[in-house]
Amino acid sequence: MCWLNVRGQFNMSELPSGVVYEIAYMAKDQWIELVGSRFEAKEGEAGEVCFDLMTVVDTGKALNKVA
Repeated sequence: MCWLNVRGQFNMSELPSGVVYEIAYMAKDQWIELVGSRFEAKEGEAGEVCFDLMTVVDTGKALNKVA
């Protein structure tokens, strides 16, 4: 079994206002870009932006168990 979990967060108050931001995942050495979100930071905006990407693939192989 293979899994991928990417998480992140940042405070909106730390971003300059009036700028459009994009959260994107780019696969290495491939022509794939998965856009997770686009947003614009506004003057005086507070709070956090959180993002999460998760996938699980069953490879049919058993995991090694550690005793």
